[in-house]
Amino acid sequence: MKQRYESENMRERFERLERETEEAHSRGDNCRYYKLSSVLYRDFGIIPEDRESYEQGLTEEQEVIRIRSLSDLEESASHTSTSLSRDSTNKYQNFLKASEKFMYGDSKKLMSKRKACLREHFPERFGRDGTQEIGGYSDRQTYGLFAHMINYAQKVVDNPSQA
Repeated sequence: MKQRYESENMRERFERLERETEEAHSRGDNCRYYKLSSVLYRDFGIIPEDRESYEQGLTEEQEVIRIRSLSDLEESASHTSTSLSRDSTNKYQNFLKASEKFMYGDSKKLMSKRKACLREHFPERFGRDGTQEIGGYSDRQTYGLFAHMINYAQKVVDNPSQA
């Protein structure tokens, strides 16, 4: 009886994962498609049907992890100092004001302007001799980085001592 119960749970889990994977694929959520397909492969040996979506999801997941690690680095660096200087806070305020023009709209048309805005306001990070070259970033990666920097800047402006 116990063995039958376990196999029914596995069948239900498999069907749920398969359904969620199909839903993620139909919505174009490549990151979720990648994660669910990976579980199906690991647990049931099912190979993803759409290799291109799977690989795109893997790339997106890696970018999310990279951005999170950048965020963690920024947060840990900010905790070492008790507060940001007025100049630093103004820098983030100026970036927020400038970025408003480029946040919404046609992604393709605004991408170069977003990169230029990042380079202008954070040259030590994104400039010619910066620590992070964004020239080769895809539109999706650039938008993710741009949105991350806006969120971080808003946090600094809202509470400079806890950024």
